[in-house]
Parts: sequence; C-alpha cells; structure tokens
Amino acid sequence: MILQTKRLLLRPLTNGDINDFYEIFSGDKVDVFVKKMSYEQVKTYFEKRKQYSPNPYSFGVVLKSNNKMIGTVGIKEKTAHIGELSYVFNEKYWGNGYASESVNEILKNAFLNWSFVKIKADCQFDNLNSKKILNKFGFGFVYSNNDRKSHKTNKNVQFDFYELSFCDYQNKPYV
Repeated sequence: MILQTKRLLLRPLTNGDINDFYEIFSGDKVDVFVKKMSYEQVKTYFEKRKQYSPNPYSFGVVLKSNNKMIGTVGIKEKTAHIGELSYVFNEKYWGNGYASESVNEILKNAFLNWSFVKIKADCQFDNLNSKKILNKFGFGFVYSNNDRKSHKTNKNVQFDFYELSFCDYQNKPYV
C-alpha cells in the first residue's frame, strides 16, 4: 500500500532504504530521543524484517521531489482497533512540516480506512516538537510516568502519554 500527500510518498520499507534508514537513526539530535543504530544494526533490522510479516500500517516517508526516504511513520495495532502512533525523521529535514504532513495522512487512513477507533502515542517529556505535533492533531494528554530509562544515561526519564479517539478526530478541521 502506498499513500500520498502533496510532497510525500508513504510506502513500505525496502532493502533499498538501508542507507537512508541508517542516516535517520545515526543522527545526534535523533539520538536524544531514539537510540542510535550502527550500520550493522540497521542491516540486521532489515534482515529480521524478512522473517516476519511487516506491519501493514508502517511506512517509509519519501520525498517526491528526489525519492529520498527522510523518515518513518506508522501505527502498530496494540489491541483490536486501538493503535500506537510512531514517527522518526532525519534531523536534516526537521522543521519543514514533513512529520505533520505524514501524521495527518496516517491518522486519516487509520480512522477512515483501517477501522481504528483510538490511537495512542507517547514521547519524552522534553520532546517539544513531538508534543507540538500531537497537540496539533488533537491528542489529549492522559498521564506521565518515569518508568522508562534513557538509552543515553540509563536513568529514568519522564514520558507523557496521549490518545486520540475517532470521535475527537472527526471534530477537527484537518479531516
């Protein structure tokens, strides 16, 4: 399945994405929130993906202008009709609206085509850009906890948890 926005293609990952995937997950700014991956770890990740059926709601985010994969976005079904949103973008492309554009497309399809009734999301307390995206699309704050350890410091860090129901989504102007 391939989804499109004005500037982006959202499509399943392929082995041709290994270098771009590595570029995304090796950035110093991304490493604040998501653990860096070595090139060997990325190759292993792609090898393991072949052994399992891929998540049908997980996509590489590709610029239409030059066919470069700049991020990943998707929803993992946690229980029947309830999913968890995730996204990670190459830090070189932050601040251009690509995350919002791809999240909008994913949410639209999740609620209108894929039968999800609730989408959950979480982010580190200090990930202000991610919080901004969640707020933009109407995710409501649910709770915080300090149960997760930072991959950098091995100390507990605060995570904030959000959710968005189909009913709340329908009442937003971007649908």
